[in-house]
Amino acid sequence: MLSRIGQVSIPVSDQDRAVAFYTEKLGCSLVMDQPMGESGERWIEVALPEGETHLVLYGSPEQRERVMGSFSNIMFYSSDLAATHRALESRGVTIVQPPTTEFWGSYLIFADPDGNSFLVSGPLKEA
Repeated sequence: MLSRIGQVSIPVSDQDRAVAFYTEKLGCSLVMDQPMGESGERWIEVALPEGETHLVLYGSPEQRERVMGSFSNIMFYSSDLAATHRALESRGVTIVQPPTTEFWGSYLIFADPDGNSFLVSGPLKEA
């Protein structure tokens, strides 16, 4: 039966810029960067530093049309939200919403170079 999510696709307008952001700013590792046929398209996967799920940075013409710079349905988790916030900020990542606590938990929101924003939830450990 189903056991985990293996990959999620993030439509990007510029694959090279996306690889730089997700590896250099978010700390992901490049798992795969392979050509897809003769069109110049590439299949690119990056892995989260502490997770099993891979992000597919897909930039086909059809996917580029889906890049709208809006809130993504992909939500990340951090075991220390305050430390994650400091790390992202120090790397120049756009923080849309700094760490905030609601009745349901704590979160922050960051954006990638295409303006896609992602929620990160987790405990807010103050230093």
